[in-house]
Amino acid sequence: IMLKLGDKVDFNEVSIDSGASSIVIRVPNNLAVQLKLDSGLTAKNLADLSDKGDNTFESKDYDQASKKVKITGKTGAASLTIERY
Repeated sequence: IMLKLGDKVDFNEVSIDSGASSIVIRVPNNLAVQLKLDSGLTAKNLADLSDKGDNTFESKDYDQASKKVKITGKTGAASLTIERY
C-alpha cells in the first residue's frame, strides 16, 4: 500500500487495517503526525516520530501544530514506513 497525504485541511484521520503487507505513508513536512499502532510482527521506519509509549508515536510538535494527521493502524506481519516530502 502506498498512501500520499496532503495538507489542504487542518486535521485528518487515517485508519489502516492490514495483515501481511508493506505500507508506505508519505506525509508533507509541515504536517504533524500521531500514529497509534496495534501490531503483530511489524517492522517500523517512522521518519521523525518519537515513541511516546503505549504504541503511540508522534512528531515533536504534534500538540501545538495547526495542521495534523492522526493515523491509527492494526497490522499483522507488516512493514510500515512513514516518509516525509
